[in-house]
Amino acid sequence: MSTRFKFTQRSIDQLPDHSVESRSRFAEYTDSDTVGLKVLVSKAGRKWFYARLTFNGVKKAIKLGEYPLLSLNDARLKTRELRIKGVEVSQQTMPTFADFVMVK
Repeated sequence: MSTRFKFTQRSIDQLPDHSVESRSRFAEYTDSDTVGLKVLVSKAGRKWFYARLTFNGVKKAIKLGEYPLLSLNDARLKTRELRIKGVEVSQQTMPTFADFVMVK
């Protein structure tokens, strides 16, 4: 299975558990539809959405939430919002921790 594809609820549900024999803790998959959106799958089969973005030349990995508690649509929306906010922030000052906290 390719690690880069357009995420759908069905494709995320069908992702296999990460191999227990692997040295890495997680398998990482990339959404081809939303730049920066990733799904990490643990050896126990738990899945998390992450946004991997660059702010002021510094790469950041921001945990968005666990799937399915956080829906695919909400993860895409949060990733897009962070990208927009990051562009605005990078033109002024470095983002702070508060810039990344998103409370519903």
